[in-house]
Amino acid sequence: MNEGTVYTYRWTRRKQIGKTWANSGRDTKKIADVFIEEMGQMEANEETLESYASDSGFHNVAEWVGVIIDLGWQWAKQEGWLYKVTRISQQLRKTSVLRGESVEPHDNGEADTQPVPASSGREKEEKT
Repeated sequence: MNEGTVYTYRWTRRKQIGKTWANSGRDTKKIADVFIEEMGQMEANEETLESYASDSGFHNVAEWVGVIIDLGWQWAKQEGWLYKVTRISQQLRKTSVLRGESVEPHDNGEADTQPVPASSGREKEEKT
C-alpha cells in the first residue's frame, strides 16, 4: 500500500475503526497511517466481492475469495466483514497535526490490540 485504498475481508468484526495504522502482518513494524471504514457484513463469494476486487491487492476476485476461504475455512459458511483501508497521506497527516487533530491510533470504546494487516499480507502494486 503506497497511496490510495485497499479492501480487506475479515471473518471477525474489527473493534477499532477510523484513524489507526497498518503493518504487513502480525508482529511487524508500522508501514502507514490509515483510516478504516466498515463497509458491511457479507458473504465471501465472487458475486458480493466483485466490485471491490480491483482494490483488494489480488489479481482477480477468484484469487481473493480463494485466499479468504483458505484462511478462514472453519467460518466459511458464515458472513464476515469488509473494510476499506485508506492510507493517510503525508500531506494530510501534516495538515491534521497543524490543526491539532490526532493521527494516532484511537479506540471507539473497545480495545483492539492488533493493527490492521494490509490486505491479508499482500500489497497491490502501484501503477506508475
